[in-house]
Order: sequence, then C-alpha cells, then structure tokens
Amino acid sequence: MLSTAVCKSIEAGRVNGRILLSGHDLESVPPQVYDPDVPLPPVKGTKAAAGEGEWWGWDEIKKLDLSRNRLRSLPCELTNLASLTMLDVSYNQLELLPPDLSAMFQLASLAVNNNHLQALPSLPHSLVLLSAQHNRLSSLPPSLARCSELTKLDCAHNMIQALPDEAMQGLGHSLTELNCSCNQLTALPAEIGRLSKLKVLHVVHNKLTSLPSSIGNCRSLVELHAGQNALQEIPPVLGLCTSLRHLSLRDNRIQEVPLKLCGLQLYVLDLQSCDLSSLPPQLGLMTSLKSLLLEGNALRTIRRPLITGPVSNLLRYLASRIPEEDGATSSRTQTAQSGNVFAQDADVLAADMARKLALAHGGGGVGGYSSNSSPPSASSQPIGASPAYPPSNSGAPFPTAAPYGGGFGPSTASSTQSQYQAHPGPYSYTQQQQQQQHQ
Repeated sequence: MLSTAVCKSIEAGRVNGRILLSGHDLESVPPQVYDPDVPLPPVKGTKAAAGEGEWWGWDEIKKLDLSRNRLRSLPCELTNLASLTMLDVSYNQLELLPPDLSAMFQLASLAVNNNHLQALPSLPHSLVLLSAQHNRLSSLPPSLARCSELTKLDCAHNMIQALPDEAMQGLGHSLTELNCSCNQLTALPAEIGRLSKLKVLHVVHNKLTSLPSSIGNCRSLVELHAGQNALQEIPPVLGLCTSLRHLSLRDNRIQEVPLKLCGLQLYVLDLQSCDLSSLPPQLGLMTSLKSLLLEGNALRTIRRPLITGPVSNLLRYLASRIPEEDGATSSRTQTAQSGNVFAQDADVLAADMARKLALAHGGGGVGGYSSNSSPPSASSQPIGASPAYPPSNSGAPFPTAAPYGGGFGPSTASSTQSQYQAHPGPYSYTQQQQQQQHQ
C-alpha cells in the first residue's frame, strides 16, 4: 500500500513532469511511476480519491528522483520513460541496472552513486553528467566512448584498475571534469592527452608510479590532484599546462621539483610528505603562489620558520638564492611568465653601468649635462635604483659603447635615449682618445 506522500508525489509529477520520491523508504518502484495505465489507489487527500485527474492531463515525466530508498533493483519498464532527462537512484542497494538503459535517448544526468553496482550497462549517448562513485565497479563500459556530450564523470571509490583508451578518445572534446580517486589505477592511459577541454583531474589514492608525458597536452587543465600515490617524479611537461592553478602531489615519492614547473602561475602547490631535500631557487619567481605546503619533507637547507611562515618570505628567500649568472637573463624571462617582482629593470642596469664608466674616466658627466643644465629629477628614478647621471659639474660626453658589447639602441628606453641626445657632446670618448694618440 502506497503512502499518502508517495501518491501525492506521483500525482504531482504527472502534472509537472517531475516525480520526487527521495527518502520514502521504498523497496520497489511503484508501477504508477512508469505505467500510466496503472491507477493510483484512492488514498485520502488525493485527486484519485475524489475521482479527479484524467490521464490526458498528464505531462511527460522528465525528472525522476528515487534516491535514498531501499531499492535492490529497477524494473526494465523504467526505460519506457523515453522523455526522461534526469534519473537519480543514488543511495540505494542496487546491484544491477536495466540492461537497455541506452534506450533512454534523452537522458542527460544519471546518478547511480552509493550503491552495490559491479558493472554499468550500455549507457545513453546523450549523457552529460555521470555519477557512479562509491560502488564496486572494476571497469567502465566501452559505450562510454560514444557519450560525446559527457562533461563530468565521477567514478571515485570503486575498484577500477584501468581507464579505457577508447573512452579517452571519445570524450576528448567534451569532458571537463574527471574524478577517478580511490581506485586501483596503476597507470593513466596515454590517450588522456586527448582530453583537450579537461579542467579538473582527480586521481588521488591510487597506485600510480608516474604520470604520462601526454598530460602536457591537457592545456585547459586548471586543477590536478594526484596525491597519495607512488609517483617518483613530476613530469616536466606539466610546465606546458599554462592554465594550471592548483597542483596537489602530496604523499608521494617525489625527490625534486623540475625547473620547467617554475614558469607556471600556480595559486596552490601541495608537496607535503614527499621526499624533497631541496627546492629550486627559481621557484621563488612564482609570485602568484598563495599556498605552498611543504610539511613532512627533509628540507635541511631551509629554516623551518620559512616553511611554516608566510609564502612571500619563502619566495623572497628562494629568489635570493638564484645564481648571479642567471639573474639578468632568467629573471626577466620569468618576470614575463609569472609576474616576478624581484627582477631588475634592464634600463636601470644600463644607465647605472654608463654612470660608472663615465666616473671611471675622470669623473666626467653624462650626455653633456653641466652645471648650467638641469639633470633628470630624482623622482623619475625607480626606488632603490642608482641615479642615471653623475654629478652635474662635469661636461664630459656620453660614451657611445655599452658595457655588454651592445649599443644603447632599441633596447634602451626612448625617454632615457632622448635625454642623452638632447645634449650631445662634440666628440665621443673613443674619438677623443684616438685624437690624443694621433697628436
């Protein structure tokens, strides 16, 4: 005997197209849900009891929620609901699904999570969302490859040993979120690189020893969660995933951070409980980092207050450890990629070197500035930079040769160049020296 609440829900669903029977302690699906010829019992308070509600006033059922009941099976007749777009049978005791589920050709959302399923039948090609986590699945069906509109697949907490290659190929242009955490995966297929629209990948708590190099082709990847595995290294090709913002690799066997990773603009980098003994100084150039988690590593060269303190302090320390020969070149390169605030400006370095050359040859001025001319104001100089001009009581001309073997041509800021050209000296320093030797 159906309860009044169940009868009212079915009656309302026949009008608005949504039958909501979640949490009604059902052990079987009432036939009135899928068969319009079966009348509702005349339960008090329903239209059936009053002799109202004709079948021609029914709407097509598009949403069916049977979650949180005690269902052990679903009737095959359920597939007669050809207009169904959403089916939720999660949190039951299901061991099987109807074999001809693919006949529901308009089904877009299917939730079968938290059951006892050991396999999935052939799936409708119209699926957009599939939630199958917390079951006993050992594999995914081959029909998944034909679900060309699937955007989200959650099969976490199962016993899956491998992801089918065909599925990765078929889902290449649609899948944006993939959750395979808490399974028995020993490797990811190389075809995962075909998932060009993948944004979020969860493969936490598996048996992975490496990530395929093809993962570098996932250029849309924003989040990668691969903690609690047996990874021995971070593939340098992850540096090609320029959209990556959250990288979690905690509880692995990683021994070093590749330099190519330092060019990313990560917000979160979780490397807790790995086998790291050092960090590359170039990591300090990743000033986009908001959270850098390093607890549980034997980082003997870095003081603990830096590890547990503000991220900015650690980044500043790492940046200060970059070798000098890498400073002018690599720092400016990383500035363009990660917004480095520690790199020096090329114009300031050039102007400062010009000043030192001029002072080394008799304390002469630069660019013909004399006691009667006004040098550039100090306010135009960057904070902390050396002045771009010597004392104003000298009138020596500006040397034409640059200290690095190149001239102050296109690489020098136009404003600085125009200041020097506005007061040209009669001769360059080199011309004066040649004239004296000739005399």
